[in-house]
Formats: sequence, C-alpha cells, structure tokens
Amino acid sequence: MEQESDATLWLKVRSGTERAFAVFYNRHRACLFRAALRHTGNTADAEDVVAIVLGEAWRLRERTRIVDGSLLPWLLAVTRNVASNQIRSQRRYERMLARLPSPQFQEDHAEYVDAFLDGQLCRRLLAQALDSLVPGDRVVVELCLVSELPLAAAAAALIFRWEP
Repeated sequence: MEQESDATLWLKVRSGTERAFAVFYNRHRACLFRAALRHTGNTADAEDVVAIVLGEAWRLRERTRIVDGSLLPWLLAVTRNVASNQIRSQRRYERMLARLPSPQFQEDHAEYVDAFLDGQLCRRLLAQALDSLVPGDRVVVELCLVSELPLAAAAAALIFRWEP
C-alpha cells in the first residue's frame, strides 16, 4: 500500500479502508504540517489545522479532487483555507477580548474559604456535642448558647414547650 499512487490509495480510502487512510495520513502529514505552520506561525495551531484538514479529507472522501494523480493539491488548498479561518477566528477573539473591561481587583478568597471550612468543622463538632446531651439539656444549650436567647426568654420557651 505504501508504494501505491495517491489515486489508487484514495480509491481504497473512499471504500472505507482505514488502513489505506493511515498510509495516506503518514504520507502527507509532514507536508501539510509545514504548510500549516507557514500560515499560522504556531506549532499548536498548525497541528490543529492538520487534524482538521485530515478530518475533512475523511469526511469528504467521496467528493475530494485528485489532481494529476495526487490529492496533495486539494489538501494544500484546504490547509490554506482552514489556517486562514483559524487566523481570522483568533483575530476576532482578540478584538473581542480587547473590548472587555479590565478585570477588577479581587480580594484573595483563601481566608474566606479557610473560615468557611473551619466553620464547617465547628458546626460538625457542635452537632456531635449537642447530640451527646440528654434532650432537656440539649434544648437549653440550643436556646441559650446557639440561639443566644436571654435566660428569661429561654425559660419562657421551655415552659411553653413543656406545657401539655
């Protein structure tokens, strides 16, 4: 398969032969990468372009055009178009970011998170301590210490609670 022409190999690809596409991929990826890198100037973007181009080649395998026995001209044209689209998209994104207001200073939230987590621990320990009390003592502690009611209000609440 490695020695076959692009046209013969592509006929196998069109029939859905994945092995033929792998050979085709290995044959042209370096050339497509160099072309994409020339357009984008960035290795990561060039890799993205090549992936998109080869994905499009697979997706459009029934409609691709072989020129003089090779699919490379079609692939290079698609590479140029995909790279141009990616560059335009990046420029639009950068213009949009430039229009956004500058971020405002934000306080470090680490202290809040620590306090919150400490509060969770305290609440869990308090709940365990309350659960260990007998019911009558628990009610007194909840009213006086947790709810911070004055003794007279707590006593009134207890009388109201215990009346039949």
